[in-house]
Amino acid sequence: MSSENVEHFPVMLENILSIISPQHGGTYIDCTFGGGGYSKAILKYPRTDIVAIDRDIEVNSKAKNLSNKYKKRFKFINSKFSEIDKIPETKNANAIIFDLGFSMIQMKDL
Repeated sequence: MSSENVEHFPVMLENILSIISPQHGGTYIDCTFGGGGYSKAILKYPRTDIVAIDRDIEVNSKAKNLSNKYKKRFKFINSKFSEIDKIPETKNANAIIFDLGFSMIQMKDL
């Protein structure tokens, strides 16, 4: 089963949005891109930019869809979030998000 067929809903989405206040704009780092739930929600606010990081190559197609839709506002980096210090955009980020749980996408392979 590919990750394209598995839906993931970030359960803490509303909490995160209330804490980071993307309605005011800014740059946000999504360190665990996965299904892209946080990135998609933040990009609904017009003055936001996202740098998304994920080491799982299976999420590349989801990231490519967002890259096509938000060409100047979304950047995906296929890497480990432990290498965040090598990403220049993180220096001026308004918030850095880590969703350290696991998702249905990951469970499909068990």
